[in-house]
Amino acid sequence: MAQLEDIIAEFSQRFEDVKELAKELRDILFGEGGAPFVRTYEGDKERNKMYDEMINAFNKAIEKNRKVG
Repeated sequence: MAQLEDIIAEFSQRFEDVKELAKELRDILFGEGGAPFVRTYEGDKERNKMYDEMINAFNKAIEKNRKVG
């Protein structure tokens, strides 16, 4: 199975800015470093925490892109 680093290495230059976002989303969904299991979020509070982390990751990537662009 391909590691995320192998996959994002194939991204075209056009998508260079989303590599960091992809890594951050991997960590949110699968744990630090993309361990081979899915993190478990139990209950609404835990799921909301995951969603907030994902929204924050996207917002950070958007803000970074605005500063560059």
